[in-house]
Amino acid sequence: MVNDENIIRLKKPDMFSLERTLDCGQAFRWESDESGIFSGVAYGKVMRVKEEGDSLLFLRYEKKMTFMAFFYRYLDLGRDYREITDRYNGDKYLSEAVRACPGIRILRQEPWEALCSFIISS
Repeated sequence: MVNDENIIRLKKPDMFSLERTLDCGQAFRWESDESGIFSGVAYGKVMRVKEEGDSLLFLRYEKKMTFMAFFYRYLDLGRDYREITDRYNGDKYLSEAVRACPGIRILRQEPWEALCSFIISS
């Protein structure tokens, strides 16, 4: 069990799915356990995160600055995806993609990791 003082709890942004974002093929360094906790590495830092109701729980963080500097940006949590996807309503193909895969965020990966992930996914 993790102590509450080592958890950063954020309200889950609109149009966000942790599972879809981390399992959609953008990155290959994430695994989930039976309790729904995803563990992975980004920017050389280990992250453990779980979606719980309308919250995201970032586990075992002692320094909020480390979290904000890396993982908030990595998961693109500050961007308004509703505003972006609303622009696609008139496009037949993009609007269908938004309906078929709701909640996926574009990870803001390190360039080398993004390149390797792209090559591997081909």
